[in-house]
Amino acid sequence: MTAVEPNPLIHARGAERLRKASVPIDVVEAIAEVLPFEDNAFDTVIATLVFCTIPDPPTALAEIQRVSKPNAEILFFEHVRMEQPVLGKTQDLLNPLWNKICDGCHLNRDTMSIIQQSRLDVVEVKQLYNKLFLSIRCKNNKRTIERSVF
Repeated sequence: MTAVEPNPLIHARGAERLRKASVPIDVVEAIAEVLPFEDNAFDTVIATLVFCTIPDPPTALAEIQRVSKPNAEILFFEHVRMEQPVLGKTQDLLNPLWNKICDGCHLNRDTMSIIQQSRLDVVEVKQLYNKLFLSIRCKNNKRTIERSVF
């Protein structure tokens, strides 16, 4: 299993857990917008509570599509701006402070719309905790290009 972590401090804090993990996990220090992997390297990509902090989500989604194989499953679990007007407005008001104290997290990011605007096919969406969290299952719709050798 391969994991990406942009923050070396977080990686260091998790070192003991990595050693104790039942499955070997290779942690690569990188940012989501520039993944250091070959095209079509992964069968599945999982992003859990990270799209709130990624500075350029559309570029990160394009990178996920690039490094995952055609028809790969792309799974997201993310918190989003709530649809309920009072709660959404509360998120908007808290966001500047939240962003500063929570490592760049955007409490009110509309991650679902960002994913829908990407080139991934949204297959299923489950709403949890009054629609604060979304579990989103996508497929990579890219096609491989076969090249002839002359």
